[in-house]
Amino acid sequence: PLRVRTGSYVGNGSRLLAISVGFKPDVVILKGNLDEDAVVKTATMPGSTSREIFADVTSPYTDAIRSLDANGFSVGANARVNANAISYYWTAFQAGSGEMAIGTYDGDDQDNRSITGLGFQPEYVLTMSDDGLWGIHRFEAHVGDQSMTVEGGSLGPDRIQAFLADGFELGTNNEVNGSTVRYDWIAWNHIPGRIHISSYPGNGLLTQAITAPGFPPEYVLQ
Repeated sequence: PLRVRTGSYVGNGSRLLAISVGFKPDVVILKGNLDEDAVVKTATMPGSTSREIFADVTSPYTDAIRSLDANGFSVGANARVNANAISYYWTAFQAGSGEMAIGTYDGDDQDNRSITGLGFQPEYVLTMSDDGLWGIHRFEAHVGDQSMTVEGGSLGPDRIQAFLADGFELGTNNEVNGSTVRYDWIAWNHIPGRIHISSYPGNGLLTQAITAPGFPPEYVLQ
């Protein structure tokens, strides 16, 4: 089954840091108390590379999240993951059959392209390019050919076009399917009591309690 753990560490500014998780993760997402974007590494990203979830022309990095280890992960000296005396907060995932899957593909600029083999119909998919482009995500609440950039852009077509019984469908937008560009993806299923994916209407007030998950979450991505 899917395993999830969260934690934090304090950067040392220079040395390689090994962070214990308790299992070998397939995905690590972390963010420091800095004006920097979150960094992610999946087991499909080659070598010591990792990247920002959003967009950065210098990404992928080779000195950020350097490896996913037998009992955790290791970070290099990049300030996004290891500035001196800065606190960093991480979430580690180990994929589980029918619950979460990861993968990679090379873009081909072909419309209605199917990415399959997940083993379930996803409720949420995040794609990330090697070309410094925006990460794109689609939620189960999105209707028709609609998905959005992770930084909060408006819904738009021709990116993640649809969820399929065993995967998802891509359009020709280079943020998800540019010719010869490499992409990594993460997909989650909706599992009652473990993974909840949904939507809510804003109320414009200072606070709003979202109770639909029905359990205390370890990680929330909005």
